[in-house]
Amino acid sequence: MAYLRWLVWSLARLLLSLRYRVRVRDIAALSGLGRRDKVLILPNHPAYTDPMIVLSQLGPRLQPRPLVFEGTFDNFLMWPFMILLDALRVPDMESASSAARQTAESSVRAIIDGLKAGNNHILWPSGRLQRGGVEILGGARALYDILEAVPDAVIILVRTRGLWGSMFSFAYTGRLPNLTGRLLGGLGTLLGNFVFLTPRRDITLTVERLDRSHLPRGNRNEVNAFFERWYNAEGPESPSYVPYHFAFGPRTYDYPKRAGLAEADLTGVKSEVRAEVLLILEEKIKRPLAEDQLSPETTLDALGLDSLDRMELSLQIEQRFGFATDQVPGTIGQCLALAAGLVERAAPRAAPPAWFRDRRDGSPPDVLGETIPEAFVARCRRSHSDAADADDVAGCLTYERLLVGAVLLAQRFENVKAPNVG
Repeated sequence: MAYLRWLVWSLARLLLSLRYRVRVRDIAALSGLGRRDKVLILPNHPAYTDPMIVLSQLGPRLQPRPLVFEGTFDNFLMWPFMILLDALRVPDMESASSAARQTAESSVRAIIDGLKAGNNHILWPSGRLQRGGVEILGGARALYDILEAVPDAVIILVRTRGLWGSMFSFAYTGRLPNLTGRLLGGLGTLLGNFVFLTPRRDITLTVERLDRSHLPRGNRNEVNAFFERWYNAEGPESPSYVPYHFAFGPRTYDYPKRAGLAEADLTGVKSEVRAEVLLILEEKIKRPLAEDQLSPETTLDALGLDSLDRMELSLQIEQRFGFATDQVPGTIGQCLALAAGLVERAAPRAAPPAWFRDRRDGSPPDVLGETIPEAFVARCRRSHSDAADADDVAGCLTYERLLVGAVLLAQRFENVKAPNVG
């Protein structure tokens, strides 16, 4: 398997060299490190191609296990490489889902366990593609949690410059690129240039081995700010255009200005709804909001909320106010719009396949007790692995899990000193 991975990395370097001219600064920072030295590689993320470039340069020596957006696994061109690299999946953190939250948390736990076992891993700390030519970690928690859990891990920082403005970056259209379409377009570019005549984009990778004593001993916002300063040390990157044909086609390109967030009209949001949303936010960030943070344009990143926090906040608002959306809010204004029902409701998800499976014992529907609790417990004991209920957020629950949840809640309710519980 190691030989096959080495072959894939070598092939990747060859293919990438047809379009990218890569220069690695300070490669000596990797001196003495091998495939089982508890190394955590932390690159910035300017475009969809920087993971391939970074892995092709550092992979043969360190053989890290990457954390990759799960949509990449659905790409027929990339799926074989993800399996070969034993990549960990990270879900789309812009979509509200308890399953996505659990998957993300388990992936972070897998990195922690892997590092403790002496393996190498690679993580993109921001958790998303760059939006404005600078790397923003905001309140991202994954990196902080890993650093806290594995204080003896070797940290390798990687700063990629030169990709901002490519068709694989957000800058090209002002929207997230379609990875499959871009890969097929890149293949067409190579063929249209007779492969070896393709104009090349200059890429610089700066590698640094971090002295952990330089890390601030504060909360995750202070730690993330330290990494942001390192990634953005050369200033905001302006988009650069490289022609797609050696002889024909445009030689310049007018990049679109980054569009602001489209906010709903918030004039109709009731004052009590606004007050309650702000209270939920303050409970989430564990402090009062400052006067200059009350604007609808204030981003949740700026308040120190990472992707998992924003997802939890979205689910909390949905449960409190009864409105749903398939996108996680990114600003206070979007939280208000969600709470007031001013955003488009998400289309109901299809019921999971488990919902349609017949009962395993094949028995007809019947009532297994004289009272509802008695019948419920008897059904759970008889059909413990059958589907009991399902919804858009939690997915499908078995009778066994539903019974466990009921018992746990009953134990909590026993401690409530009141005659009624609502």
